[in-house]
Amino acid sequence: FIFTSDNGAEASGTGDPRSLGNRLALASRDYTSDYETLGLKGSFNTLVEEINADTDVQVRGVVDFAESDFQDDPYIDEALLDLVRGVDGVDEAIGGTGLTGIVPVDGDGEPLSTVGPPILAFNFVDSAMSATQIVDGAAPERGEFVMDIDTANDNGFEIGQSYDVIFPNGRESFTLSGIVSFGEDNTLLGAIITQYETNQFQELTDTVGLIQSVSVRAAADVTATDLAARIQAELPEGAEAITTDTIIEEGQADFGQIIDIIGNAVTGFAGVSLLVASFLIFNIFNITVGQRVRELALMRAVGATTTQVRLMVLLEALLIGLISGVLGIALGAVLALGLRAMMNAGGFGLPAVDITISTGTVVIAIVISLLVTMLASLVPAFHAGRVPPSAAMREGYEIPFNRLRRIQSGITMGLLGAALMGWALFGDPGTAGLLVGLFGGAIVIFVGITIASPTFSSPVLRTIGAPLRFVPWLKVSGRLARENSARSVRTTSAAAASLMIGLALIAMAGVFGESLKRTISDTLESSLQADFFIQEDGFGEGFGADLAESVRASDEFDQVAAFRFGNIRVEDDIKDVFATNFDQLDGLIDPDVISGSLTDADTSSILLHEDPAADLGVGPGDPITVDFASGESTVLTVAAVYSDPLILGNWVIDIATWDEFFTLDSDLFVAAKIADGVSIDAATQVLDGIAEDFPQVTIESQAEFRQSQESQVDSFLVIINAFLALALLIAVLGIAITMTLVVFERTREIGLLRAVGMTSNQAGSMIRWESAIVAVFGALLGTIVGVIFGWAAVTALPESIVNTFAVPWGSLIVYIVIAAIAGLIAGVYPAIRASRMNVLDAISHL
Repeated sequence: FIFTSDNGAEASGTGDPRSLGNRLALASRDYTSDYETLGLKGSFNTLVEEINADTDVQVRGVVDFAESDFQDDPYIDEALLDLVRGVDGVDEAIGGTGLTGIVPVDGDGEPLSTVGPPILAFNFVDSAMSATQIVDGAAPERGEFVMDIDTANDNGFEIGQSYDVIFPNGRESFTLSGIVSFGEDNTLLGAIITQYETNQFQELTDTVGLIQSVSVRAAADVTATDLAARIQAELPEGAEAITTDTIIEEGQADFGQIIDIIGNAVTGFAGVSLLVASFLIFNIFNITVGQRVRELALMRAVGATTTQVRLMVLLEALLIGLISGVLGIALGAVLALGLRAMMNAGGFGLPAVDITISTGTVVIAIVISLLVTMLASLVPAFHAGRVPPSAAMREGYEIPFNRLRRIQSGITMGLLGAALMGWALFGDPGTAGLLVGLFGGAIVIFVGITIASPTFSSPVLRTIGAPLRFVPWLKVSGRLARENSARSVRTTSAAAASLMIGLALIAMAGVFGESLKRTISDTLESSLQADFFIQEDGFGEGFGADLAESVRASDEFDQVAAFRFGNIRVEDDIKDVFATNFDQLDGLIDPDVISGSLTDADTSSILLHEDPAADLGVGPGDPITVDFASGESTVLTVAAVYSDPLILGNWVIDIATWDEFFTLDSDLFVAAKIADGVSIDAATQVLDGIAEDFPQVTIESQAEFRQSQESQVDSFLVIINAFLALALLIAVLGIAITMTLVVFERTREIGLLRAVGMTSNQAGSMIRWESAIVAVFGALLGTIVGVIFGWAAVTALPESIVNTFAVPWGSLIVYIVIAAIAGLIAGVYPAIRASRMNVLDAISHL
């Protein structure tokens, strides 16, 4: 797999099992916390050093760009192995080649699968230089294979037994001759490794006479640098010799790059959680300052200045921020251990890394904790300084707020946030500006709504609570819950704000996902004309061209097109390109041709989406020079320009052109149309028979294919919402804390209600339903804001990505109901406190 760095340079691994940096890095995506990131980095860096300890120099191919994002290093002539062995100073040299997607089948006939990590296959070389060593059994001969120890143990593979292995061109039967370990601990992160006798492996993968790397050990009196120079002098163009230091550096960079990307993504979600938490902290300080009015007034009465009172509140926030930062670091370390255990239970072979907490992590965590807490306490501290000394002399004093000023401030903040988001979405701010504009604009809008919401929340809260009047057993407690929430507008609005943020983000993701699904559905419905689609089930390098040929040879189908995916270069820019059978395409896929014709396309043609056609200023009949990874170039003529890139992407060439300039020959998917007079059942039976030798593929009807594409959007949303669920959890916790503080604040009021006849059950019910009303209010605000955000995102994206605005009303209603239930749950503890109050103590409470 090729991973592109920020500057566009490419770093890739080789077929040798030693260079699994970029492959195994794939296994760690989406699953690491900051602690896991640090621990994994250290463990992987050590692992890369260990598995390259016996290698001094590596020889590999060099190309300007890779044929495909799924391809490892380019192949080089196997004759280079003998050439390298003949260089003075070479003690030993071994050749390696490997592929992904070669899948062993267990004893029950089920192909092995992983949850993300790759399935890797290599030729076996019995050498101390190899990263895999036999730990049981023997090295493979022709018709045999070896497997890594964890995969064998977890899936019941036994030495001496025969098993099928799925190669690109179908099944092959092999006997398991031995078990290997990758390094001492077989640290594969859930990946699967099998190895085969070199000659047979090359035959089955169509790589006879080719290898991907040569690993070299220098003689005792020769340095790696000198040996690399000697070898380089003998190598032909297109090959290079590098030292082990470079190999280690690249391997560690591959891991680090992927883990850093994961860390950045997780940090983004952590930022959302911190934003929600900051609103929670603000609300808690606001309530506690309001509850300490008499204390603050007495301090003012005995000589404390406004500044001193405000500093006191800020110092409290400082202390709380410091303590919470330390606790957060400790809790994060524990969660990292739990995360690793959970992932390993799910099939990932994460190493037993030490929990590494760097000085930088500690400093950053403490600084962020202090910053968030201090910022959230600024407004409450300002209000604390406004408490006059006379407030100590009277009961029931509340810190006043200016309604008009709140409305003005809220509108101003909302407009400013909308302007920031509009600039980010519709301007040209660059990547950094886009992130700042979107995130900053959203925060400003949330703050604006929080400021303004107390001015309009009272009638909304009464409306939300109105149905409680019609529930016979809630006539008293329901009415009081409704009136209490509408009376304490500042507390209610602040408590709802944190839930508003979480629901807004989830609603935005839902709107975007629904719009994308609707776009995909509408586009596929109009563009798909094929009756069946055959594609690989999982992640690999595709399947052999024999499958498409077999389908094409059957009488049940009159149109069959194979599709491949790779890279070309046009005017110094790397482009993704599809290859298909132009003579079969018309009638299978309708890309909405706007000029030219699919029927005019031949092996010397290229099809373009309207965007690259406009960028190049070309149309049907115009020539385009295309460069290939092989170093060759050709001129192709534009046959048609189309507007729908969903299936074909932006660039399409004929498979004959692909076969001429590419070494890869695996199909990504196949589209087929039934011949006239043939039933669906008959066609399905034929396909099932052909696919018996290709169990890695899935056969889908047109409707099933559309559904599978839409389900990918659902899977993406599940991942997003799983991360956002943490923010919701914090928000619900905030409601529980707020209601607990409210119960304390209303101790005397609740005592008086109990004194005049309210039962303990009614008191608890009043608090629970008030909590539910607050949650529904926050959910409604969040849903409205999220729908608006989703509309903005859909509007800003190009129509080629999403062109339909759709709102998942059913899902949004479910979210609101869940919020109400969460609110009831959040109110359980405060309700218990309220129901257990001693009436006399409560009445005497000051």
